[in-house]
Amino acid sequence: RDKDGYKRIPPNSTLVKVKRFWEILDDFGYKCLIINVPVTYPPRPLKHGVIVSSVLTPSTDHVFAYPKEVWEMLRKQGYKILPKAKPGTGRYIEEVHEILDKQYNFVKWYIENHDWDLVFWVIMSTEMLHHHYATFIDPDHPLHKPEYEVIVRELYEKVDKYIGNIMKILDKNYILFIVSDHGFAPYYGTIY
Repeated sequence: RDKDGYKRIPPNSTLVKVKRFWEILDDFGYKCLIINVPVTYPPRPLKHGVIVSSVLTPSTDHVFAYPKEVWEMLRKQGYKILPKAKPGTGRYIEEVHEILDKQYNFVKWYIENHDWDLVFWVIMSTEMLHHHYATFIDPDHPLHKPEYEVIVRELYEKVDKYIGNIMKILDKNYILFIVSDHGFAPYYGTIY
């Protein structure tokens, strides 16, 4: 929020005043691919790597990746950051899958075709679906919809497959972390 009131200001990378861990690694010559990490727009240049910003990017018309050649390549491929369709629609679910597919294809291509030391990929597709469907997969919730459970499960199965595919192309000297920023649980009401 702004200093003088309640106006919301979208956070962006210019508000981050310290070096992030991948920037420190970059200073030491490590080659990093940073993709879809929140609050990385506008992307701060790396000397030895690539950064592709995340959900707080205004649009793909803005330069959302560094170096600029990566941005141009991703734009030509129809890369998306957020769905344009309304949540709760079939098109929204399709776009969430498309976003995941494009990111996976880029990460896999990068790993296979570049020398790298760190790949840091935040998979936001699971969060996008959970925010709109997770409440309804709880059989005890009054708004339970069994078909939503299938929607969420299918996306998780795809994520598992993609992570498995990436693990197969890595050598045995890598370290893989799978981390969640938070969990999900049903809620039954809101108090303001």
